[in-house]
Amino acid sequence: MIEFFNLFFQILFFIFLTYFPVNVYLTNSTFKKISIAEVLSINSLFFLNLLLLLSFLKFNLLVVMYIIGIIYILFFFNFLSNYIKDKKKINPFNFKKNYILKFFLFFLLICVFVDTAAHFGLEWDGFLWKKKVNFFYNGGNFYELSQINEPVTGKINWNNYPHLGAYVWAFFWKNSFLNYEYIGRLFHEYIYIISLLAIVSTFKNLSDFKKIFLLFALYTITKNGNLAGYQDYLIFSILTIFASILLQSHFNKKKQNVLYLTYLFVGIILPWIKTEGAIYSIFLIIIFFIYEYFLLKRNKNLKIYFIISLVILFSIFMRIFTNYFILEESTILQTKYNFKDFDFLLVINKIYYIFFYLVKFSFKHPILLINFFLLIMAIFYFKKFNILKIFLAFFLLNYLFIFVVYLTTSAGYIWHIQTSLNRIMLQTSGFYFVFFSLFWNKKVL
Repeated sequence: MIEFFNLFFQILFFIFLTYFPVNVYLTNSTFKKISIAEVLSINSLFFLNLLLLLSFLKFNLLVVMYIIGIIYILFFFNFLSNYIKDKKKINPFNFKKNYILKFFLFFLLICVFVDTAAHFGLEWDGFLWKKKVNFFYNGGNFYELSQINEPVTGKINWNNYPHLGAYVWAFFWKNSFLNYEYIGRLFHEYIYIISLLAIVSTFKNLSDFKKIFLLFALYTITKNGNLAGYQDYLIFSILTIFASILLQSHFNKKKQNVLYLTYLFVGIILPWIKTEGAIYSIFLIIIFFIYEYFLLKRNKNLKIYFIISLVILFSIFMRIFTNYFILEESTILQTKYNFKDFDFLLVINKIYYIFFYLVKFSFKHPILLINFFLLIMAIFYFKKFNILKIFLAFFLLNYLFIFVVYLTTSAGYIWHIQTSLNRIMLQTSGFYFVFFSLFWNKKVL
C-alpha cells in the first residue's frame, strides 16, 4: 500500500514539474490558448532541458534537487500571482474542460506505473544504460565519466553514449521516497503517455470518450512490454510531441510561439539522449527551414529560425566536443567504413536484409503497419495538403539515414540490423501517426 501511494504521489509530482513555466497564466496571449496536453508536453521538454544544463555542473543529485525545488517554487509563486489577477479562468481550464479525459489520463498513468513496479526488470540495453545511471546515482558527475573503468566494456556504458536519459533516471531514483531503482524510470513513461495525449489533442471534434478510446488504442499499438530501460521511447516521445505541435501550429497561426519554443527545446536535447538524436536534430533544422521558407514563405520569421537553429547546432557541436575532449572518445558513431573495401554484392545483400527486417519489424509494433498505410495516403494527398511535404521530407531523410547506417556499419551487419532496427523504426513512428489526425480533421477518413 505504501508503494502504491508513492506511485500516486509520483504522478502528482510529475504533473507539478510539467505544469510550469508555460501555462495559461502567462501574460503572453499565445500561451493563454494552449491545451493541457500542450502545457504538459512543452514543460516536459523544458524540464529535460533544465536537467541537461544542471548535469554539466559538478553537483550531486541531491543538490540538483534543491536547485530545481527553488526554481519551481518561484514558478509556483508567479503562477499564484497571475492566478489572483485572473481567478475566473481556473475552473474551466483545470477542472471542467475534458475532466473525463483527464481522469482517464491519471488512471492510465497509475496503471502503467503499477505495471512497472510489478515488472521492473531490464532488457539487455537497459542494463548497459543502468551502469551510467549507477555512476550518477553514486555521486559521479559528467566530467568524471572517462576516469571510471568497467570490467566488461572498459568504461561506463561506452562513453560515446549520451548521458541525459541516464541522468534523468538517476535523478528521480536518488530523490525518491522509497529509493527504488524503477522509480527513476517513471518519468520516461510519464512523458511517453503525455506524448500520446499530445497526438490525441490534435484530433478535432471528438468527445472525451472517443479521445479516451484513441489514447488507449495508441498505448496498445506502441507499447511493447515495459520500457525496460531503453532510451528509444524517450526519443519517440520527444519527436511525437514536436510533430503534434507542428500540426496544431500549422492550422492555428496564433500558436507560432509555441512551435518555436518546442523546436528549440526538442532540438537541444535530442543529441544528448541517443547518438541518432543528433541526426534527428539536423533533420528538424532542415524540415523547419522548408516549413518556414518554402511552405509558409514567412521571410520575416527566418531570423527567429536561424537563431534557434544556431542554438541547436551549438548543442550538437557541444555533444561532439565533449565526446572527443572530455569523455576522451575518438568517435561518436560506431561505424568506421572504408570505401576501399567496397563490395557490390555485399551492398546488395545488406540492402536485402534491411528491407527484409523493415517488413518483419513492422509487424512487431502495430503502429508501424498503420503508418505504412498513412504514408501511402500521404503520397496520394501530397498536393492537397502542403503540410504533408514536411512529414514526407522527414520520412525520406529518416530512412536514408537508416540505410546509410547499416550499409556502412563496421559490426556484423545482420546482427546489427536484427538487434537495433526495430527500435530505430519505433523512435520516429509517433512522428508519422499525426497523418491520421490530419486526415481525420480534413474528413478524408
